[in-house]
Amino acid sequence: MSGGLIFTASGGVVDDPSEKTPIKEVGPACDARLKSKPSASASVLHRSPFDLVEAASYLNVNERYVRRLVAERRVRYLKVGRLLRFRVEDLETFLDSCRVEPAPGRRSTRGS
Repeated sequence: MSGGLIFTASGGVVDDPSEKTPIKEVGPACDARLKSKPSASASVLHRSPFDLVEAASYLNVNERYVRRLVAERRVRYLKVGRLLRFRVEDLETFLDSCRVEPAPGRRSTRGS
């Protein structure tokens, strides 16, 4: 027995369907608990940080500009080993800090 794996002639590995363990029936208590929890994929989607490419896409800039923002410490980031990660909240804070409000009481003299 290979422990549930089949080694193919080409060097690949596939699961042996004959050695799968049967899935147990879910009781009503477990079923209700599973239905009350939000789906894991939805919560991960909202909380997972962006990598550099995703952050650049979110800000609609190129990757080099995001690297410059990091080097100048103008945007907050997470460092996971050598990898950079960005939370959506931090990117939103950066965008808010870039907002330029119009000067009050000034009207354009151009046009008419």
